[in-house]
Amino acid sequence: MERIKEIRQRLRAAVQSSEPGQRRALGRAGRFFAAMLVCTLVARGASGATMAEVSLEKPASANLSDSLTASGSIEAAAPSDIEVPEGLKVTEVAAAAGQKVNAGDLLAKVDADELDRAVRAQQAQVQKQQLALEALREEQPVDSSGVDAAQTALAGAQADRDRANGRAAEAVQQAETALERAKQDEQAASDALEELQQKPPEELEEGELEAAQLALDTARSARETAEQALASARQAAEDTALSGDRSVASAESALQSAQKSYSEAAKQAETAGKANAADAQLAQLELEEAQRLLDRLTALQQAGGCITAPAGGTLVRLDLTAGQPTVASAGQLAGQEGGFVFRATVGKEQAGQLKAGGLVNVQQDYAVGRGTIQALSPQEDGTVQMTVRLAEDGASWQLGGAEASVTLSQQQYYTCLPSSAVRLGSAGQYVLVMEQQVTVLGIQNVLVEVPVSIERISGGTTAVSGALGPDSQVVASSSRPVSAGDRVRVKG
Repeated sequence: MERIKEIRQRLRAAVQSSEPGQRRALGRAGRFFAAMLVCTLVARGASGATMAEVSLEKPASANLSDSLTASGSIEAAAPSDIEVPEGLKVTEVAAAAGQKVNAGDLLAKVDADELDRAVRAQQAQVQKQQLALEALREEQPVDSSGVDAAQTALAGAQADRDRANGRAAEAVQQAETALERAKQDEQAASDALEELQQKPPEELEEGELEAAQLALDTARSARETAEQALASARQAAEDTALSGDRSVASAESALQSAQKSYSEAAKQAETAGKANAADAQLAQLELEEAQRLLDRLTALQQAGGCITAPAGGTLVRLDLTAGQPTVASAGQLAGQEGGFVFRATVGKEQAGQLKAGGLVNVQQDYAVGRGTIQALSPQEDGTVQMTVRLAEDGASWQLGGAEASVTLSQQQYYTCLPSSAVRLGSAGQYVLVMEQQVTVLGIQNVLVEVPVSIERISGGTTAVSGALGPDSQVVASSSRPVSAGDRVRVKG
């Protein structure tokens, strides 16, 4: 309307300064153009009221990435076991899984009388195992009395043989001496007889020759007897030597047998010693375990039967029930200092794009942090369990569900648009670019179709290539469907 008023004022001034005829002509022309202007403005107003409203975006540079997301749970990386003596009746449970506790907080109580009996029984068991261990450690001596007796018997047999051989040798020597004397006596008798035989008979006394012959016969008989005695002595010496040798050989055999028996006994003792040493090591371990159990029972007894939290943290589980006996591992406690891991199950194809040591972003409610892939473990159903060690970056993790994302690849692109700006036509992908054109109704925003090729899609952003400049105004969204050639107005 301000524009119409301005035109009217100019026409009125022109008419007033003209001739009467000119004024009438100018007046009619002015009224015509004014009417045309009014019609144009009305038409533009009507057209603008029916135009689609669009939001525009200019192509921009961006780093696009492919990522993998997974839902899983946060768990304690190395929860500590809550160990208690097993078999004790629980009388009270004062905590539950998921509860945060401080060191020394009461978890449960056990029956005091039953605990006292368990302590006494374990003390007796420890004493019994100590005695068994001492018995296993005792050295088992090998009996050498058989060898000693055999050695004594051998020495006796050798001494007896030597004495018998000595006596036999002495008897032989005496027999030899007696034989030598008998030979000498025989020779003397023979010489005496020969000498008498050479004398004239008249010189011989009566019976002298006969006496000499008798003496020779007697001496010969004595020699023969001495020879027999020597032969007997020699035979006796041989028999004595043989008997002595046999006795010594028998004693030596007995000694060898005793030594063999001793050697076998020593080997058996060595084998038994090794077995006992191995058994002693096992018994030592069993004794140490029994002593540890006794120590735990005693500590629990001194605490009045109260099972308490060994440290501060969150109870992962507590397997204690009032009225039921305790179990060795009564529960698990996760402390913040122990760290956390995120575990999730991913498909086999997705897992093929992951690798150990890769970075992972994890979010749990308002807690956000990072971690590294620690392990990729195939499961029986064909999936893969991803274990992520969460960094100790101050995030307040809790046991429970969480979300993770892994960037698989990333690249910079220089022509990126919202994915909603890329359209699909019969000829392929395109975008609508708004250009200003001069029409009979004035300067208007007209949409032009520009073909593009998609290079990458990441999230809500698409990288394209095509005839787009950095100042191209691309339609990202519209109040209603639009196409090339449509006139539009810009939102806002």
